[in-house]
Amino acid sequence: MEPRQKALESRMRRKAKKLGLTLTKSWSDSDAFGYPGGYRIIDRYNSILAGSCDPLQLKDVSEILDQMEKEIREVGEVYSLRD
Repeated sequence: MEPRQKALESRMRRKAKKLGLTLTKSWSDSDAFGYPGGYRIIDRYNSILAGSCDPLQLKDVSEILDQMEKEIREVGEVYSLRD
């Protein structure tokens, strides 16, 4: 993984942690076929909030975490999930 990508991944992991979530790499058998893989957002109960059907790319993770952060600020919790 290139340094720029690694830095973005670290930033997204920190942001998820700040929101009480975990960002994990998705486990995919297609890694063997050159598929770049992706990420999942998991809550404190070990439930997948986003990325269960199609693993997310870091750009998608960023957008989802921004939306979740906004909802937490406005409402106090996350209501809308994307999967």
